[in-house]
Formats: sequence, structure tokens, C-alpha cells
Amino acid sequence: MAGDDLTHFSFRELLGHRARAERAVRRGRNPSAATVLIARIDAELDRRRARLFARRGAGAPDLERGPTR
Repeated sequence: MAGDDLTHFSFRELLGHRARAERAVRRGRNPSAATVLIARIDAELDRRRARLFARRGAGAPDLERGPTR
């Protein structure tokens, strides 16, 4: 998983890589690099989640205005 761009990985692949990195931290194998990788994966997942909710909420009606007559 070298490089700065994680967009080519699927959601499941990112979760798998994060699980492996968390296991490496628990076992004490290169914890600093694994912690950085976990942070990058979490940021990518958060970005995808925000984009998904923005797309899904784009067509939703505004609930604060109340009913229209």
C-alpha cells in the first residue's frame, strides 16, 4: 500500500488493510508506520462516507421549512 492515493482500493480492501495494520500495532511490528497507515485509511473512509451522504442528501427535501401549501 505504498503511495498517497488510496482511491483505487475498494471499501472492503481498505477495511482489510486497516485490520492488518491494527494487528501489526498490537503485535508491536513497526507500530509508527502502521499507525500512519491507519490514519490515512480512516481519512479515506471518512471522505468516501461524506461524499456518499452528500450525494444521497442532495435530493432530499428540506425539513426545516415545514409543509408547503
